[in-house]
Amino acid sequence: MLLDNEFVSDPRVWNEALMLTQKGHEVHVICLNFGKQNKYELKNKIHIHRITIPRKIKNLLFITQLIFPGYKIFWYYFSKKIIQKYNLRVIHAHDLYMALPAILLKQMYNIKIILDLHENFPAAVKAYTWAQKKHVKWIFKASRWERIENGLLQKSDAVIVLSNYFKNTLIKKYNNLNSDKIYVYPNVPNIAEFHSFKIDPYAYEFMTKGFWMVYFGVVAIRRGITYLLEAVDRISNPEIKLLIIGPIDKHDRELFEPKFRKYEKEGKIIYYPWKDISELPSLLFHAKLGVSPILRNPQHESGVANKVFQYMLLEKAILVSDCKPQVDIIKEYHCGLYYQDSNIDDLIEKILWCYRNTDALTEMGRRGRKAVIEKYNSDVQFQPIIEFYNNLESFG
Repeated sequence: MLLDNEFVSDPRVWNEALMLTQKGHEVHVICLNFGKQNKYELKNKIHIHRITIPRKIKNLLFITQLIFPGYKIFWYYFSKKIIQKYNLRVIHAHDLYMALPAILLKQMYNIKIILDLHENFPAAVKAYTWAQKKHVKWIFKASRWERIENGLLQKSDAVIVLSNYFKNTLIKKYNNLNSDKIYVYPNVPNIAEFHSFKIDPYAYEFMTKGFWMVYFGVVAIRRGITYLLEAVDRISNPEIKLLIIGPIDKHDRELFEPKFRKYEKEGKIIYYPWKDISELPSLLFHAKLGVSPILRNPQHESGVANKVFQYMLLEKAILVSDCKPQVDIIKEYHCGLYYQDSNIDDLIEKILWCYRNTDALTEMGRRGRKAVIEKYNSDVQFQPIIEFYNNLESFG
């Protein structure tokens, strides 16, 4: 697996690596190290190979990769040693841009490529705040990624996407793309892992008073947090409160930090910059609602965020924006409500409905948990990809 980040920060990669090792495959994760982690580590039978690089240099190579092949060469140089040493047969490249070194390695060592798309990357480039800066926008254009996307997909032996909606979008966009080689693996949880997390019903006992909504994840403009904050601010009912857990995107700190201080002082929200995922069951224990207010755009409509399935597994009703994959989940299982993206009046109306209908929320939470137990979990959703790995010799 090629991952241009520190390994432990991505639950999707961890789940996939863990499931492959459990099925008897030998998994090597080649990733980055921005701190003082060990160069090599064997964890849960996963071989972790870390490349130490200063974050600033990594960012420079990443941003300039379409005009200067330094990033591709960097990954090729370090990966080829591990491929040769362990006689690896498959490269599982995470995100579109990692297809560039993966294809080069495929040409040199005649091995298979699985390209795992964590998002609609060309659309993401248009949405990320950092990518809109003048010195970045000129060299890291979304249009450049759109021009090479089809070629990267074609040269991959299999492609993994986050949702059926994104799969269909790619097939319509590129009519020469073979749909049989596109697999859908949503950002679903590992049920066994979540069941191992202990619940402390007293850790967040303050949430027994009032109607608490919870947002768990990165705080950014693109995540719709500005609309969520404004909705809570405009609701006059003092019982309706919001708990936000997650780091603020560094490019949006000037906007959110003063807002958080203001609303915390007024008693409308509580903000934690970080909590370990193992605390999520305790954080949600007394909550009434899990929220995912991401803005509707091609990037966010590529799939459903981790948090949505986590809320559902922990038996909480969900309130989400009308990004298509999120709406599909709610329509399929009646496990929450959705509102019109960026429509604060509609968001307020849905929050107030939830406040007045807590019994209905309880039933929605039960249906959501049932959906994850039966369908939207890693054991069920990853099975077709396991079968692909098991049949590599017969793959065309």
